[in-house]
Amino acid sequence: MDYPIIINILFDKDLEDYIYSLIHYPKPPLLLCDIVSFKHTYTDLLDLYHNVFIKILMEDINEDINWLSNDIICFINDDVALFSHLTPTFYNIFSRHPNLKNNQDIPNYFFQKFEKNSVHNQIRIILGLMTPDERQLLSTKLHSQFTKFLEA
Repeated sequence: MDYPIIINILFDKDLEDYIYSLIHYPKPPLLLCDIVSFKHTYTDLLDLYHNVFIKILMEDINEDINWLSNDIICFINDDVALFSHLTPTFYNIFSRHPNLKNNQDIPNYFFQKFEKNSVHNQIRIILGLMTPDERQLLSTKLHSQFTKFLEA
């Protein structure tokens, strides 16, 4: 049996190159853990909010995503209203954004550019800036808030 011919039939060149790059240039384990944490937290929170706001509370479509974004922003600002002030935790998380050079850039970015993103992208950006431990704290806190709805 001629395996190269079978491989060429089964895989197109792009997929073959992608698999080859993963074999010969593996990603750092910490990065892979961060990616897994991000994906797990993102899908878990989307499911949680969909189940609570759409299925149980019968809110309008997309209200679940709006509430999730709001709760994540509240979490990273230590449950302080944004119009009051931005907390050190908020600055710490947003300082990880590669395009923000100093703390003075953060409010301008957040209030002028960040809020123009879709709500899904806002959620992805913040979760992407958070560490796996911060994501776990967020997930635990949000799950504990909705335990009574999910157990009913």
